[in-house]
Amino acid sequence: MSVPIFGLTIGSSYLSLAATVIVVVVAMNAVNFVDGLDGLAAGVIAIGGAAFFTYTYVLARSASPGDYSSLASLILAVLVGACLGFLPHNLHPARIFMGDSGSMVLGLTIAGAAIIVTGQIDPEVVSQRERIPAFIPIVLPLMVVAVPLIDMTAAVIRRTLKGQSPFMPDAHHLHHVLLRVGHSHRWAVSVLYLWTAVLSFGTVSLVFLPLGAALVLAGTGLTVAALFTFSPPLRRRLSRGWRAAGRGVKPLQRLTPEGRREDDEPDADAATDADAATDADAATASAPVLNSGDDAAPAGGVATRHRPATEEET
Repeated sequence: MSVPIFGLTIGSSYLSLAATVIVVVVAMNAVNFVDGLDGLAAGVIAIGGAAFFTYTYVLARSASPGDYSSLASLILAVLVGACLGFLPHNLHPARIFMGDSGSMVLGLTIAGAAIIVTGQIDPEVVSQRERIPAFIPIVLPLMVVAVPLIDMTAAVIRRTLKGQSPFMPDAHHLHHVLLRVGHSHRWAVSVLYLWTAVLSFGTVSLVFLPLGAALVLAGTGLTVAALFTFSPPLRRRLSRGWRAAGRGVKPLQRLTPEGRREDDEPDADAATDADAATDADAATASAPVLNSGDDAAPAGGVATRHRPATEEET
């Protein structure tokens, strides 16, 4: 494995194997830990994967101008496409859940792409001008999974200090904290989306922009993300637009058989309720009405009341 850190490489095959195992296990569990709200894991990986894909594509073009093919770019394109296709059905309220198997596959895939890119870097040919971008294969995967990684690290430390198993579930993850400070479900997810976008695309900007401009852009993004995170009143002002965006996703959900079936079921229930209400109204209209009192019974009949039928009577 070639690691562009001051021209060093991991020469031992045993060390390379250990580093690979650690990267894969940490990435898989980090994504699994953060998968606590509808649409969170898929959206975070889609945003971070898009930033990672941008870098790997630029790296492939600069490394071989006549051939833009790259295994890492292909893996990331498939990963981002899978997340975007799954996301409309996983947004709150979710129709489909990925579960542990889905979240761990996302972590495994993003870790595999990071290992492929890191292994393609040759520190001997990295010029001094490209020294900062050379660190991106190491820093960018960390920024892509920064939110899951911070959440997992905090959870492990918190549970270990309490004498509990690091894998024991609790309600103190980052998304739980955002919900407790006043953010709604969708807004808490959008805040973590924003932090992922700022960290991952801010890191990629080092490739396209001068260092000063990239730092200014990253600082601006961090300021905006902090405002959205620590200002629930701002969330309340903008939540109306976010809810409208959520409703705009519903046409995409109807493209699948599951979405069409769930859309048809409420209609059938509504038709059944309407028919029942019509029958109840007809029965009420045909029944004799007493003017002397609600509880008096007519001859040869039972007491009736001049009012619409309740749900229990229907």
